[in-house]
Amino acid sequence: MAFLLMVAAMGGGAMAAGETSFDIELQQLLRSGVGRGDKLLKMTAETVRDEDCAARSLPYLRLIGSETYPSRATPGQTINHRLTYALCPDTSGAPLVASLTKRLFSPDQLILSEPNPNYQFRPGTWADDDQIEIPATARKGRYTIEVEIAVGPLTQRTQAEFSIE
Repeated sequence: MAFLLMVAAMGGGAMAAGETSFDIELQQLLRSGVGRGDKLLKMTAETVRDEDCAARSLPYLRLIGSETYPSRATPGQTINHRLTYALCPDTSGAPLVASLTKRLFSPDQLILSEPNPNYQFRPGTWADDDQIEIPATARKGRYTIEVEIAVGPLTQRTQAEFSIE
């Protein structure tokens, strides 16, 4: 999954109130999808066992978590954002199409938001990694990446934080 975020507060290419050149550079880097990739952590049979899928209504999707590392970065450094999930498929074994949205918050505002209403979650336990290069003009502070998935009426959220020092 690419961390290809679109600017929520931006219109017509102009800088929004409170937006910095760091925000613009970060948006461009995130759109590039540099370093992204999916990694299978557990096969479907292991996930079915570990998530007790026999006792659940299928398909069953669980958002395990989200993390950034390193959690402290400096301008010019590259960090990794990892999203981890587990999917127990229905009897067809097919991927599950659901809505996934990633949002990036600076210390005082929403910088970016990327909704993907047709994300395909694969059976098994997966990690989805995105690399983010911190622009040289980055402001110091704490940043949050929020991930939200929605399957029908059910919504799950997780977030990860990192700081720029």
